[in-house]
Amino acid sequence: MKQSAIVRLGGLRAVTSFVMNIAGALIAILLLPAVLLYPSASGHRPDVAVRDEAGIYHEQTLRRGLEEQNYDREVRIAVLSVPGAGISNIDEETVKYAGDGAQGSSWLKGSDVDSLVDGTVLFVVAPESHWVRCYAAKDLQLSADKRTAIENAAGSHYAQGDWDGGTVAMGRQLATYIGSGDGSSTMMWVAGAILAFMAGSGWLAFYIWRGMTARRRAQGAYRDMMRIVYTYDLTELQAGTLPEGSRQSRDVGSDYRRFRDEYDTVSQQWKDFGEPRGAQWFGRGVLAQATRLAERTASLADLDAAVNSGAVTRTDTLPNSLGVLLCEEAANSLRARWDTSDPRVCG
Repeated sequence: MKQSAIVRLGGLRAVTSFVMNIAGALIAILLLPAVLLYPSASGHRPDVAVRDEAGIYHEQTLRRGLEEQNYDREVRIAVLSVPGAGISNIDEETVKYAGDGAQGSSWLKGSDVDSLVDGTVLFVVAPESHWVRCYAAKDLQLSADKRTAIENAAGSHYAQGDWDGGTVAMGRQLATYIGSGDGSSTMMWVAGAILAFMAGSGWLAFYIWRGMTARRRAQGAYRDMMRIVYTYDLTELQAGTLPEGSRQSRDVGSDYRRFRDEYDTVSQQWKDFGEPRGAQWFGRGVLAQATRLAERTASLADLDAAVNSGAVTRTDTLPNSLGVLLCEEAANSLRARWDTSDPRVCG
């Protein structure tokens, strides 16, 4: 009966585990480029509203500059330019314009500049009267010192008549307090993504290495075990060729008894190990089990070599005709075992 593809790949459980491990590692690896290429994933773009009563802004340029900033929360930046010279109270002028008409009515909840809608920051410029103000909703918790720093950020630009650049500079300074400008939000995302990248890359490399190494070690040990299985009768015959009571017979006999006991133990371990296939090689504990099998099989091969080496030395000392007879008998026994035995340890 033809086996299904899932069975040939190691079974549903092994395949599912393999796919989950590979997919998890790849997701962790791809998180870093995702954060670097799409910074908006680690912050919020501001909602920008412009009311240019003084006619000093290039609105599209100003919007692009302000929208490039990322904030760690949803923020609305309202920009207002106030015309006229000799303004003595910028707060009153701000309320007049911000509360007049559909464009500005949603900026304030009340009738003063301290009643901004939650999440709103208002940049006010009166170019002819040389006023610059930054107002912020109470939920943003911007102190007077921080608002002053935001206002000062525009000074050098406004002095040169660069109204767009000055207002964008205010937005950048704002971002240092509630957004990505100080690196607090984005850097946390990037640092986390770097750690995830390192963990994902390390796990993927280790996971692939573990499975491939387990398969390679087990297959190498299996070939060694097959050589021992096919020459078992020869080893037994060689051990029996030595005359009883001799020192060499005692030494070889001791090695042979250890070999036979170890052979039974290792054979049982191979049966317990089974025949992993496909994704099963990547399972937990398979590498350790394959390594132990390789070590025990190598030890068994050393015992096998010791028995045969001792017996061959003894055979070489016998008269030529007797040595030839023993060699022919060993060859016939090995040939018979090769023809009749199942070339597998398991089963």
